[in-house]
Amino acid sequence: MSLDEAKETDVVSEVDGISFVVDEDTDRQFGTVIVDFSSGFLGKRFMVNYAGGGSFRGSCS
Repeated sequence: MSLDEAKETDVVSEVDGISFVVDEDTDRQFGTVIVDFSSGFLGKRFMVNYAGGGSFRGSCS
């Protein structure tokens, strides 16, 4: 996951005032994506789950 500027060919979705930008190929490949943020004893992190049943995890400070 990274910060980037939207390009003309990107798919932009807005949820609760937050914009998510995904390139068209990734959007077609993964379909519905759920982004979750948690903060706890072990730190803060994002979890990205997609309809295909997989997930990606990343931490932030």
